[in-house]
Amino acid sequence: MDYTPIHKIPLIQSNHHFKMNSDTTALLKAMHIREGDRVLDIGTNQGVLLLEAAQYHPKWMVGIDINSEAIDLAYQNMQLNHIENVTLISSDIQDVRFEESFDVIVSNPPFFEVNAHTSSSHEGKQRAKFTQTLDLNKLMKSIKLHLSTKGRAYIVFRSAFLAQCFACAANHQLSITRLQGVEDTRLQYYKSCILTLQHGQNKPCQFDPPIVL
Repeated sequence: MDYTPIHKIPLIQSNHHFKMNSDTTALLKAMHIREGDRVLDIGTNQGVLLLEAAQYHPKWMVGIDINSEAIDLAYQNMQLNHIENVTLISSDIQDVRFEESFDVIVSNPPFFEVNAHTSSSHEGKQRAKFTQTLDLNKLMKSIKLHLSTKGRAYIVFRSAFLAQCFACAANHQLSITRLQGVEDTRLQYYKSCILTLQHGQNKPCQFDPPIVL
């Protein structure tokens, strides 16, 4: 049995899917959930972000993942922790429509493009790492569609792709309003960063102190 990094919630993980890592921890430290929020997790995997979000008493949570095995695992984790105000969906995010928008969207998306040398020991891990099922454009389009007017989205992304993130957000009439580097003490650079996005273009971006792991 594993435990989530913030509230130490019991968590079932599988060797066939990516497990919690430093990006997960950084995103959990950055995301801000208020009581009564509606929360959407795009690419929920085993549901760790929703487990932590549930501690702040959101009104409704939705986890979506194209991998049905990951959704089964997330369902086990919700049952284990008696979390009932959640809907779990196995689908491509582009194929889903909701009656209501969301106050908060969170995502730890894949970063890397598939090429001729791409390989993975398990399809679930490849989907979680490579962008063939959820590229940056699809993610930004989904945030634009499903985020409420005054809502906020939190995503973790590789710092090397930061310029693409700003450009893609602008293409979808979104602004990155906060930026935090993720300081891993084992490294001498910020490998990842946390982006906070909101509706609207050309909004100022606040650079916050790094998240130290």
